[in-house]
Amino acid sequence: MHRPNSQPDSPGLNNLAFQHVQEEHFVDAAVAAAFLSITRKYLLKLSRVGVIPAHPFGVGSRKQWRYLISELAEWGLSQTAIRPDNDGGSPRAAKRGK
Repeated sequence: MHRPNSQPDSPGLNNLAFQHVQEEHFVDAAVAAAFLSITRKYLLKLSRVGVIPAHPFGVGSRKQWRYLISELAEWGLSQTAIRPDNDGGSPRAAKRGK
């Protein structure tokens, strides 16, 4: 049965999760690192330890990591700045009593 003003029925195309995946492409570590303004090497380290949202491709120890910019943006906005225990912000300022 064909419904008027609708797309033809095809398996999987009406699935919202599938449509969401199609809206954004994975990027490699170089693009993701540039987006976050960090080095590629540091980004890969954060990926390996599970600090940053990353998607490993491949098996074994030599995985290729891919990233979604929207996930990185959400992760970056969720991070809070850590305030030092002292108002001066440095150990020397704490010793001076400032």
